[in-house]
Amino acid sequence: MASHHLVAEPSPSTHCLRVEITFDGDTARVTNVQRVAMRAPASAPEAPVEGQTGMWFEMRDTDDRVLYHRPLRSTRLDSVEVFDDEETGGIRRVPVDRKQAKFDLIVPDLAAAGHVMLYGARDTAKRRQPSERLLQVEMSTLREHRNDEPE
Repeated sequence: MASHHLVAEPSPSTHCLRVEITFDGDTARVTNVQRVAMRAPASAPEAPVEGQTGMWFEMRDTDDRVLYHRPLRSTRLDSVEVFDDEETGGIRRVPVDRKQAKFDLIVPDLAAAGHVMLYGARDTAKRRQPSERLLQVEMSTLREHRNDEPE
C-alpha cells in the first residue's frame, strides 16, 4: 500500500496546548500558551529526516524520541501576489519586508513529552536549504506558563 494511505494513530491526550509562536526577524519565541480541551490531529505518518526542507514541529520525550510531529505552512512570506491591473486581472509578486509573524501550534499535552522543537528556514531567502532548529522549549516550561483564560 502506498505511504500516502498510511494514517498515524490519533493522540490519546484529551487536552492540547495552544502555543503562540512569534517571529521577530529570524528569532522565534513563545508568547502565549493556553491549555484547551481538544484532541490534536494525528501525527504525520513519516518522521522528518536529516537534510529535509520545509517547516514542522516535533514533540520529543526525555530520551529524545519523536512522539509527535506535524508539518507547517510557513507564515514567513518574502513576497505576496497583488493585482497589477484591475481591467486585465494581471497579477505580480511584490517583496514584503515583514519582520514579525505570529501563529499557533496545537500540541498534544502528552505526559511523556519532554520538549517541543520548531524547524524551518531561518532566512526566507534560503528556504530551499535544509531546515534548522528555530526553537526548542521544554514542556514543563509550557505547562508552567500557560494561560487557561479564554482569549
